[in-house]
Amino acid sequence: MNFDIQLSMILKSRFKSFVVVFFILTSILLKSNSQEINFKHININDGLSQNAVFAIMKDSRGFMWFGTKDGLNKYDWYYFLIYQHNPFDSTTLSANYISSLFEDSRGLIWVGTYNGGLNVFDRSNEIFRRIDLGKDGLSLRNTFEIKDIKEDMQGNIWVATSGDGLFRVKLNTENFEFEIKRDVTYDSPLLLI
Repeated sequence: MNFDIQLSMILKSRFKSFVVVFFILTSILLKSNSQEINFKHININDGLSQNAVFAIMKDSRGFMWFGTKDGLNKYDWYYFLIYQHNPFDSTTLSANYISSLFEDSRGLIWVGTYNGGLNVFDRSNEIFRRIDLGKDGLSLRNTFEIKDIKEDMQGNIWVATSGDGLFRVKLNTENFEFEIKRDVTYDSPLLLI
């Protein structure tokens, strides 16, 4: 019986030590993982073209892009550069209401609009290239409303529209020529993205 009492006291002592060490390690880990997160709220008073933001993206160069109802806003953490549609300049955005943003593996910024179709930003010339998804005489209902933009492993850009399904866009970056194909089977490699 004396042995059982000694064993019980040893186990209790070790359990208490284990509990103390566990709490010390847990508090150290929690303290090291807790980071203070600071938010900076930006709005039209800071230079944003519109407070209604429908798409946000951080590009590979560290710029923040905001798609609003009144144009595309590029933010360098200090100032905004606003890109807007100009009906007299075909190198501007096709429309101001931005619905989606995507940067591909080549660093190109793809801009989908709610009512003006698809654009790609040519950074070297600071212009937009408009992409007509309805070319080749396709009978389409609404290729102007872009819902989402993604890239597959082959570098193809997939564009989801409202009412007309998916389009695959292949881009020749040397001359900015586009090959567009409508995916009528909805059997696309989007799951591989």
